[in-house]
Amino acid sequence: PEELWTMNSSRTSVGGVSCTSSAMELLDAANRFGVVGVKLLAESKVVQSDIAVDTASDLLLYADSNDCALLKEKVVDFFLLHAEQIRKTPEFQKVKESNTILDELMEALLSKRVYRMFPLGENDVDYSSMGVNLLRKKLGERGLDVDGSREMLIHRLTLEDQAARSRDTTDDGSNVASLAQAYSLLGNNGNVGR
Repeated sequence: PEELWTMNSSRTSVGGVSCTSSAMELLDAANRFGVVGVKLLAESKVVQSDIAVDTASDLLLYADSNDCALLKEKVVDFFLLHAEQIRKTPEFQKVKESNTILDELMEALLSKRVYRMFPLGENDVDYSSMGVNLLRKKLGERGLDVDGSREMLIHRLTLEDQAARSRDTTDDGSNVASLAQAYSLLGNNGNVGR
């Protein structure tokens, strides 16, 4: 219900992040109690409303420490556009304390990265070029957990792909790989005695 998103219009601090939306409060609570569906919904609302020059640093730290992959991706994108202004805020001093986050920001700045929001086909496995929403969609289609950092999402998809390939190459004789191997042993494209 929309009332959830508009019930608090005063500025508050949630998880060290100064914000005006109740979506941030809901995100923090959902994350704390492990309510993944609510967490993902609240995260999408925070992405739409709370990223600004004065909140970007705190949101980046919050997203990183709470595995809010979509929020982190969007804050980094925002940082790429507003780096000079963000660096001048007092909140940026906290970001400077994290070598890992500084390295990620530097990599994003140098690579001018752009994540895809659409698949390139049915067998698209270039996960590193996919945006968080697309990664989550692929995970959801496979019935896998959609929560976690970007790295965790990619790792989960990669493991699932490896497991699928492993299943395709078993020697039980009932799969396509085994049939193809049997036909190649027969020669003549599988035609016996011709």
